[in-house]
Amino acid sequence: MAALTLEDVMAEVVALRRDTEARIADLTAQVAALKAVAHPPEPEEIGPETLVMMAAVVTSFLGVKVRIRSARRIDGTSDATSAWAQHSRVFVQSAAHAMQRIAR
Repeated sequence: MAALTLEDVMAEVVALRRDTEARIADLTAQVAALKAVAHPPEPEEIGPETLVMMAAVVTSFLGVKVRIRSARRIDGTSDATSAWAQHSRVFVQSAAHAMQRIAR
């Protein structure tokens, strides 16, 4: 068995690095191609029955008749559902609700 030299090890490291970089470049190209052909799913439309039920639930929770003007679905992967965004929405909505109670 021949002794390994530093040059042999470095040559193998360089070869492995080139192989890894080639694989990464190939995978990057594949991901880019998949993103190019992927279409985001069309959001399902919220029906009038669902809007009526939402209004009924909110009315029973708040004790005041409400009218829902619009509603839309948000997907679970977007930034709109992050913890920070959700906390901000809760804060803004609770502050607006508190201001309405004070105004009465």
